[in-house]
Amino acid sequence: MLNEEIKQWFREAASRNYDMGCFEKAFEAFDMFLESNETYYDFGKAIEDMYNAGRSNKVYYLQKFSNIEIYMKALYNCIAGSQVYTLDPEDNDTLMLAKQYRDTFHVMPSDWHPKPEKTEAFRITDTEYDGIPLTGYMRYYLDIYQLRNRMTHESLLDLDNMGADERANSMIVCYLDLAYRHREAISGKFRVRSLDLNGYADKVIRRYERFLAGYKYLDVKWMDSQEHGLTVDGLIGEEESCLKLAGDAGTGKTTALMRLAYLMAQRIRNKLSQTLPVYIPLSQLTAGDRMLYSAVAKELGANFSEAERLIQNGQVCLLLDGLNEILNLEVRSKLAFEADGIAAMYPDVKIVFTDRAVIRPSVMMLSNARTLHLMPLTVEDKMTYFEENCSDPEILQIIRDRVATNSGILNDLVKPIQLRQFLEVVSEKKEIPFEMTGDYLEMLMERERSEKKDTNIDYLPYYLEALAVDMKKKQVREVGQDRFLQIMAEVNFSYGFTVPDTMNCQKLLVDMGILQLERNRKISFTNDKFRIYYEMTAAEKQNELS
Repeated sequence: MLNEEIKQWFREAASRNYDMGCFEKAFEAFDMFLESNETYYDFGKAIEDMYNAGRSNKVYYLQKFSNIEIYMKALYNCIAGSQVYTLDPEDNDTLMLAKQYRDTFHVMPSDWHPKPEKTEAFRITDTEYDGIPLTGYMRYYLDIYQLRNRMTHESLLDLDNMGADERANSMIVCYLDLAYRHREAISGKFRVRSLDLNGYADKVIRRYERFLAGYKYLDVKWMDSQEHGLTVDGLIGEEESCLKLAGDAGTGKTTALMRLAYLMAQRIRNKLSQTLPVYIPLSQLTAGDRMLYSAVAKELGANFSEAERLIQNGQVCLLLDGLNEILNLEVRSKLAFEADGIAAMYPDVKIVFTDRAVIRPSVMMLSNARTLHLMPLTVEDKMTYFEENCSDPEILQIIRDRVATNSGILNDLVKPIQLRQFLEVVSEKKEIPFEMTGDYLEMLMERERSEKKDTNIDYLPYYLEALAVDMKKKQVREVGQDRFLQIMAEVNFSYGFTVPDTMNCQKLLVDMGILQLERNRKISFTNDKFRIYYEMTAAEKQNELS
């Protein structure tokens, strides 16, 4: 992970005070630990910052660079295989750096312990401390211990008198020494293993089968602006390296990515391809540097350098699910930067990502990606789904008979998720319901609640009911965005709500496909049945109150 320039910096800094015959193995072990331990990537960044630091900001970066205590804890936990040192230990004494030196790495004699009143007078040139000879690298560890104390307890540091460069060199010696003495344990823990292609393919196939939960996949088509339709199978062979699947909730975007990964895994099993499908749910990403690389490593069960190599060789297909699920602007910005960088540097890497079909004033990602939308489902598509997924002949005949006399009964089923819900309701009630709008809307709410864990979702029905009532009073089918915001404010005042974020509520409703926001800033229901349903539920609540 650390480049050749930083490696040379380490070499020059250590040349006067370190056994250079051990340098290459020590640095290799240290670098291997940094690139393989996800928790410690930020420390690698601290090293780069310290290397590039100028006179004016050296003290700031030195404070981050000198955090050897965290490095020692992470290293020992790695070697020991258990969380020996925790972030919140019951015994605060375990946080003492000197105790870690003495008990964990056996650097100091068993009876050695620095006394706080002595640390101020101590200098690295001393040959003994409290009557104990300081041999080998013991003086460097003690020097770092003192520096850590100074940075913890002193608000200002005199870099000229402190010798910042010399202290940084001492820290480098400590890092190299610890890594060298534990190089075998580090190598055993993070040794690059050849990826088991068949094993990974089996994992992808099993995940897909669990995801379908017994239902069979409906081979829908996705179309571009020229209405050129492609099945998921066809997406694999598309020339464009970046594709975007856009659509409302329930249009099958996640299922399409899962299906794509499944088909690519089958190609690996049949020895037709070695391209690895890497499915990444974007809602699980957190802010950090090189998030996609880390996510690829985690999904593949590889270390960071192996994931980086696979991406550079164009041996992965990134399946990024749910750009709209990222609500944190920092995470979205970093993700977009990384994805755009990968697309520009490694055009052989195919990237397929999903997003809600919404115009939003936020960070754009892969703006040149070819956008595809779900192609309208035909009656044949819908009947194929029922034929393949209905195991009860009686239920299947009920559907066939009704469609034969009135094919329009299926007109409202425009998304794959609605087909599944329709089949479940008919199977339970043994008849085709007259109206399923309410069931569908409640299912949408529950799905968003379980996926996003957003408390704003609980308030959405109140706003929709108020909007529907307002439209009925004014005999209109759309209102200005300002009016809708005013309606939400009135609801909050009426019910005493203080928690909901009204702008986020509006975004959720548009994302879910219940409302649509036109370019003229007009808001309306995407389906008149949605408006009528919430109008009726509001009336029912009013009747109950009266």
